Amino acid sequence: MEKFGSGRNRRIVAAFFAAALLLAGGCKKKEEAQAGKGPRAVPVIAAKAELRPVEIREESVGYIEGSEAPAISAEVSGRVLAVLADNGAPVRAGGVLARIDDGDLRLRHEAALAAASNAEKNVARLKNLFAEKVIPENQLDDAQTQLTGLRSQLAAAARDLKRAAVTSPLDGKVQSRLVAEGDYVNPGKPMFVIAGGGHMQIHLPFPESIANRFAAGQAVRLTTPMDPAVMEGKISEIRPLIASGSRSVDVIVNRNNPGGWMPGASVTGSVLLDFRKAAVLVPSLCVVLRPAGEVVYVIEGDKARAVPVQTGVRQDGMVEITSGLKGDETLAADGASYLTDGAAVKVASVADKTK
Repeated sequence: MEKFGSGRNRRIVAAFFAAALLLAGGCKKKEEAQAGKGPRAVPVIAAKAELRPVEIREESVGYIEGSEAPAISAEVSGRVLAVLADNGAPVRAGGVLARIDDGDLRLRHEAALAAASNAEKNVARLKNLFAEKVIPENQLDDAQTQLTGLRSQLAAAARDLKRAAVTSPLDGKVQSRLVAEGDYVNPGKPMFVIAGGGHMQIHLPFPESIANRFAAGQAVRLTTPMDPAVMEGKISEIRPLIASGSRSVDVIVNRNNPGGWMPGASVTGSVLLDFRKAAVLVPSLCVVLRPAGEVVYVIEGDKARAVPVQTGVRQDGMVEITSGLKGDETLAADGASYLTDGAAVKVASVADKTK
């Protein structure tokens, strides 16, 4: 049996240690190579923070009310022969809405006309007799008084005959038709409600929690589904009473109707609360919520630096940064949520915010 210290055993031990040294050297080179490469860079799409004007607005959907909405009532008695305007129909001032049977009114007018004509002839005759001193003056005076009364009756008969044609007192649209052909009406009977088309009152409900942000004179942008045009107006008043059901305040805008805006239609109002000439805006993808708050990642060379920020309004995919940025930084946008402070980044492209 060979001893451990024999030549053969010494050769085996030497070969074993040589192999171990080679293996250790290879592992060390591999570790050094990996250490040289460093952590893998995160690909991101970058965006620029920029200074832009920003409008602070609150929006609400309300309705249009005609500020003039008189009820048109019958002024004479009779049966309705024709209704010439239905709900929603446009009308002009003086336009005929309905006709009431005027047969009896015509007879009355004709009788008053004949009586007044005879009285005029009688007064003319008595004037001649009085000039010739045939009759006393009081007889002429009585005839003239009678003529005055008959003329008043003729004027009333003519007025009633004209009132048989029911007309609109203003330009607008029929908001409510309250009669039909064949109905019998008496003076004071409501027949139509006309919504004035020249002036309108717009009601916009807003939550009571922001009521103190509104004031008379603030600019309002108005749109309605009935008209593609965008109209400008101003807050006229704010109703102090809060609606019990909706817990809202009623913001009112008075303005002339541009044409085509119907009472009762819905309207969207966007109230301008504030305007900042140079606000720092970034794409919403740049802002990441972390446990400590919102941050953005500023790209500096091939590294990302986390910057805590305070945010303001959010509009059209952009976020206002009220503190933390100056407005000229390059930020990580797409891919920002995968970053940490000091992470290596590889910028694939810069986002085009004009698209």
